[in-house]
Amino acid sequence: MYQKYMKRVFDVIASFSAMLLLSPLFALISLLVRMMLGKPVLFLQKRPGYQEKLFILYKFRTMTDQKDDKGKLLPDERRITRFGKLLRSTSMDELPELFNVLKGDMSLVGPRPLLLRYLPYYTEEERKRSLVKPGITGPAQISGRNALSWEERFRLDLEYVKQVSFLGDLKILLQTLVAVLKRKDILVGKEHVMEDFDVVRKREQEKDRRAEPQGNKAVIRYLTQEDLIRYESILVRLLEENMQINFPEYTKRLADDAYEPSPDNKQTVYRKPEYFHSYVTKALQDMKDYQSTGSAILIGAFSAGRIIGFLWAYRRQFLKERRIHISHIIVNKEERSGGVGSAMLLFLEEMARKEGITKLELVTSAGNEATLRFYAAKGFLITRHQLEKVLADEEVLPEQAGLPGQTKLSEQAVLPGDPKLSEDKGSMEEDYDNRKVREE
Repeated sequence: MYQKYMKRVFDVIASFSAMLLLSPLFALISLLVRMMLGKPVLFLQKRPGYQEKLFILYKFRTMTDQKDDKGKLLPDERRITRFGKLLRSTSMDELPELFNVLKGDMSLVGPRPLLLRYLPYYTEEERKRSLVKPGITGPAQISGRNALSWEERFRLDLEYVKQVSFLGDLKILLQTLVAVLKRKDILVGKEHVMEDFDVVRKREQEKDRRAEPQGNKAVIRYLTQEDLIRYESILVRLLEENMQINFPEYTKRLADDAYEPSPDNKQTVYRKPEYFHSYVTKALQDMKDYQSTGSAILIGAFSAGRIIGFLWAYRRQFLKERRIHISHIIVNKEERSGGVGSAMLLFLEEMARKEGITKLELVTSAGNEATLRFYAAKGFLITRHQLEKVLADEEVLPEQAGLPGQTKLSEQAVLPGDPKLSEDKGSMEEDYDNRKVREE
């Protein structure tokens, strides 16, 4: 309701009132810019806005137009004046953006409009920041501004997009006012300029390409919070494929419900069942939460600058024995015969040996013969069976009950260590971090 109707009303009333109130300041700054920097008074630049539609951004000029002998503009740090630094440090150079708000190009609060040349380097998830209008201020401006990494800025922007509210906007505006008055987190100068996003992203892609070993399709490394944001759409697809593999009977049982008539009743169209959304959303959020707290082990496989698989595990304690439980190991369909899963498993095993872990373990479906053969070839042993009997009359999600006709097996690979610790103690297990083992 607020985002669809009231936010625009609030923007118009607030921006118009601010322009009237600050009109003497507008006139004074315009005069000083004209005297010290010459024409034009305003800096105009195309920026991507709502749904990446271009608009003209207005700001007060803070730099001269000085050029070198070849007619090229000098670097920014040589063209910015003391007066320009003052405007930037007080954020007064951004006052003309109130015109953008009044026109409807921007909002008072929202993700900052970034440079046009950054567009080709966004991931599908990062592009969602354009689902709301860009703002004069936003979550990043009250949380560190230029001191933040690009990863953090995008994370804050996407969080804002998911929960736009009047109280949230009001809080950001008040915190922005306090930050401007205190001149908090407003950094000016070459040493405080953020590295351009396109430069950062190009370097990351080049690093991934160079890191790939000769003769090997993938480079294996730990996943970062930025990876989880950058590759979210791919991770979603991999998790959906994983659900179809691990819960085949459940998926088959609901397959008929996944089709519905088209609006013209001439054909049937596929509708992704709700359980897909529930399962994937929770799994992805868990990955982000556990990665941020360091309670999970997240390993990714990359090729040509893109993620093609990941492994998700965590450490747990069984009596005096330290183990690693593997929750997911998923590889893109096209890459499954290229040794990517084996490479991630080897990466995890080497890490476990260095930490003194004595055993790896996981749970998989009894009927998944391909998976059982894969792990058997890696030295995993079937140590116990988990039996389930479904009592619910109505359909429930896989997280809530086992699937009819399925038996799950616990597979464990013993790593070199104390031989006395290799014996399985049945149901006396106790999770190291008090989390219930997810049987997925």
